[in-house]
Amino acid sequence: MLLNLQFDAEASKISESLMFSCENHELLREDITQLKKEKLVQYIQEEDLPEIIPCQMLMFFENPKKARVVFFNPNFTLPKEVTENHFPNKDLIEQCNLNG
Repeated sequence: MLLNLQFDAEASKISESLMFSCENHELLREDITQLKKEKLVQYIQEEDLPEIIPCQMLMFFENPKKARVVFFNPNFTLPKEVTENHFPNKDLIEQCNLNG
């Protein structure tokens, strides 16, 4: 997966860590599959996903050895089935609430 990010000087100053961003990123279904194989994401059924998922992306450095990459879509809402089946989707719901 190729990440095409730009340095965000203003956000870096506010967060006091290096921050990079991308306004328009296309996350592919095979990217999700690869991330699952590498155990970087879990609990995703990629069969239900579209081939291309438009999103925005942030990357920031938590420390010199660890960076965090966040993919998000500000227009995304969780389907009703996710919120009805709360227990297995608890982490997803909590993360969505934090971002929304």
